[in-house]
Amino acid sequence: MPHDAEAFLDRLDRHATASAALSEWCATRFPDCAGPLAAAVIEDRELAPAEPAPLPRDPGAPMRYRRVRLDWGGTMVSQAENWYLPQRLPAGIAARLLDSTIPFGVLLAPFAPLRRAICTEILDRSDVALEVQAVMALPGRGDVALVRELYSRALLPE
Repeated sequence: MPHDAEAFLDRLDRHATASAALSEWCATRFPDCAGPLAAAVIEDRELAPAEPAPLPRDPGAPMRYRRVRLDWGGTMVSQAENWYLPQRLPAGIAARLLDSTIPFGVLLAPFAPLRRAICTEILDRSDVALEVQAVMALPGRGDVALVRELYSRALLPE
């Protein structure tokens, strides 16, 4: 498994978004399952001003917390937590996050996002194989989100 996990992490490092890496990986890993990657929103809310935030907040501006399950053809491939600054997103993207099953990374892809992994861990759990934390930035907008991704063991061959 470590070799497969490392291969997936290498693919993740080569893409600007986890969504792009997952879509490419799943198309190869699950060729009989139809994509695209879809986000099932579990929780989406504005953080209260007193709640701790993993990214510096802009004074007076909101921060949102979004937790999703990402599926590929009916198979859960990842769960993600996302703390994001809606005011730093391109016009219309924050609204689309609230009413869409399109993953965050897919919505950001046209805007040349930059992804910086800050923590990566190979896990020995029955359901989760990898945990990754990353910061997402957009040119001219700075850091827009911190994401925590838990990748399903189903992603990696036995």
